[in-house]
Parts: sequence; C-alpha cells; structure tokens
Amino acid sequence: MARKKKAAPEKKAKSGKSAPKAGSELGALRNIGRTIQRRLVAVEITTEKQLRKTGAVEAYQKIREAFPKETIPVCYYLYSLQGALMNCHWDALPEETKKRLRRRAGVDEKRPGK
Repeated sequence: MARKKKAAPEKKAKSGKSAPKAGSELGALRNIGRTIQRRLVAVEITTEKQLRKTGAVEAYQKIREAFPKETIPVCYYLYSLQGALMNCHWDALPEETKKRLRRRAGVDEKRPGK
C-alpha cells in the first residue's frame, strides 16, 4: 500500500512568516501594478535591485520581446518603470526624459508600444 506524501511545508522567512512571492517587492514601487509586476517576473526581474540594474529601457524591451502579441503602451510600461525608479508618477516625468526614453527604446512616437 502506497503512502501519501505530505505536502512540502511552506518556506518561512527567519521571522517565521511565509516567504514573499517572487516580485512582491516590485508591487510596492510607485506605478507598478499587478500586470506590470507579473510581466517583470516573467522576464526574471523580481526585485527592485534587479530593476535598477536592468534599467527602465531594457526592462521595457524584455517585456515587449516576451509578449510580442500584446500591445505594450509606452506610458504604462516604459514611463511607469522609469517613474518607479525615480519614485514619481509616470505622467510627472519631464517631457525631455520621456523623449530620451522613447529614443533609447526605439519607440516610434506615432505608434507607441509597437
């Protein structure tokens, strides 16, 4: 007779609490909602430190490559990622910063996100 295996116990942090889900600290950043957070995790960016190291432009490009059939709006991704790094709302980014980001990301202003 086969014995049932016990479910593996949930990993606990040193504090005794359950370990946080991958990417959960990203959700605490300004402008990072659930969808952006899930997509960052999908491209293996799971911490603020990794996002800072990668940078907004490269993270945006990775998301676009990973989700080629999705429309990835510039304002909701590229600007939001930069705003998260600068701790400001994406719409408060200076226009010159937005232009520089679009240029570095190779985004056509007339066809944002494509």
